Amino acid sequence: MKIRKIITIILFVLAAISMIAAKNSEFIAEYIFARGIFKVFSVPIGFVTGLFPFSLAELLITGFIVFAIYAVVRLIIMTVRTIKAIRRREYRFSASKLRKFTWNVAFVLSIGVFSFCILCGTNYYRYDFEKYCDFTIGEYTTDDLYDLCIYLAEKTTNSRKEVTEKDKNGIMVLSESFYKTSGRASKAMRSLSKDYPSVAYVSGRVKPVMGSKFMSYTEIVGVYCPFTLEANVNDHVPDYSIPATMCHELAHLSGYMKEDEANYIAYLACINSEDAEFVYSGYALAYIYASNELYDIDKDKYDEVSKLLSEDVIKDMNDEYEYWKQYRETKAGQVISEVSNSINNGYLVMNGQEDGVKSYGKMVTLLIADFLRNRK
Repeated sequence: MKIRKIITIILFVLAAISMIAAKNSEFIAEYIFARGIFKVFSVPIGFVTGLFPFSLAELLITGFIVFAIYAVVRLIIMTVRTIKAIRRREYRFSASKLRKFTWNVAFVLSIGVFSFCILCGTNYYRYDFEKYCDFTIGEYTTDDLYDLCIYLAEKTTNSRKEVTEKDKNGIMVLSESFYKTSGRASKAMRSLSKDYPSVAYVSGRVKPVMGSKFMSYTEIVGVYCPFTLEANVNDHVPDYSIPATMCHELAHLSGYMKEDEANYIAYLACINSEDAEFVYSGYALAYIYASNELYDIDKDKYDEVSKLLSEDVIKDMNDEYEYWKQYRETKAGQVISEVSNSINNGYLVMNGQEDGVKSYGKMVTLLIADFLRNRK
């Protein structure tokens, strides 16, 4: 028990020191953690968990929920018994059992907190991905955004022509199974890492979520689990978005935790691959974020850009709209998505992303900087 107490204290202290050091030094966050400690742990863990074809993260979440319920119920029961024991002046009984149980819970939590910090938390404070790109983010005008949207609309339309697989309604479907597609996603990320060495390739893999339908109620399409080093993806969503989502989660798995950067890295991996489905998915992802921002600024220009999309692209995007609509219009969906977004927003803010869930859209600043550089 003494050894367990010592380990618990050490893990909590190391976790705190790690986060404080990373928050106060991008250099430490980048070279000590992201490129050092993170790699040391992530590669072997990702390799082992990657041997399993199913999501270990789902089992872990289930186990955590069971443990949390057990811990709370047990704590209540022991607290009541302790109070009774104190009243009977059985101080030794009351103190020893409650203390032992508390330390056991603290031990489990210390492992979780430490794992989160070194496999996820510290990576939020590494150098911005912009540092490794041949451009500088600056202010941009509405015309810049408009021009970007025109470019992306044309690229999305042209890349859609190269996609051959469709269902009876003309909606894009993946040409291969989820697992084969995930292999193509890993290949795209490996290829990108040659041009961007900071995008470290690890041996974890993309896995489908068994509870994908429920996941859709939360409006979540992918989750990176730092405890199992897995990229978990909702495979119930429209196919055209899956390749980009896979690469987004693999970007997290490679050490980039900021949502805008993961989106941009996914975009780069997709459009630079030689896979038509990935190229289309990447351009579509970028177009959606950029056009949404244009819509908020100038609806007339948004309407002009929308006319550049082909009928096939519009079909795919309308299909996605209808997919999410079926969940958003239910009472359960509204409640679950609101709770989910609040939790996700709080989590992101807590980890240094001040814009919370809106940080996903900050990908547009990277897209514009890239676009303006290439236009010169």
